[in-house]
Amino acid sequence: MSGKAEPKSSKTKSKTKPKKTSGVNLKGNDVDIAADVVGGDKVVNVSNYYQKPTGKKRSVFSGLRRSIIRLIKKPWTWLALVVVLSAAGGLYWKQQQPLNVCPPANGNYIVLVSKFEALGVAERNVSRFIADDLTQKLTIQPAPTNFIVCEYPKLIRTNDEALKIAQLNHADIIVWGNYTPNFVEAQIQVGETSDLLISQEILARTANVRVRMSDEREDSLSRQIVGLLYVIVLSKCNTYETYQACVK
Repeated sequence: MSGKAEPKSSKTKSKTKPKKTSGVNLKGNDVDIAADVVGGDKVVNVSNYYQKPTGKKRSVFSGLRRSIIRLIKKPWTWLALVVVLSAAGGLYWKQQQPLNVCPPANGNYIVLVSKFEALGVAERNVSRFIADDLTQKLTIQPAPTNFIVCEYPKLIRTNDEALKIAQLNHADIIVWGNYTPNFVEAQIQVGETSDLLISQEILARTANVRVRMSDEREDSLSRQIVGLLYVIVLSKCNTYETYQACVK
């Protein structure tokens, strides 16, 4: 027997490198994209891995709902909402308040003509023609008493509203109303009565009048205004001024 041991044959297994793939390899639900980018003397492998779409589509409403939820969670959203609502409420409240449009009376009688309401017809500036007519006949032409005619830019729909606006403007007489395709209806109402001896309730029943005109450009309310003025003067128990007005 020879003491020499047979040398074990060592077989070196060479590790084989995986081949570079070109194109697209699909693995289940995953997609592996590999590409070789050659630049100069270097070869760089660029790989991108992404999940295969599952086919589910996001609803537009769900995205909008998530956006709204994110906005609600932010404090500045509520602050902006409070500011907007406060501004809108303040603007509405301001629009509902009566306006003071007449100058100081200084011994004159004030006639306030408000905007007339259109009923079933296109809007037109009825109050302007009525105010112009009263200005012409009560302030420019000789009149028993000095008048100031003012226009009020808002609508008046009730007697109580008219009285409130007349008192704010210190108007002795207030004219308001509406118009239809067939006629113009004017309410001629006693206004400020703080210095009168007859109560507002009695004057409202006896002195306030309603007049219908077929055309605001042709008809006039000047006679009704002067007649109501006499009632106001008598209510002040100023006999001398009443007599002076009658003589003129």
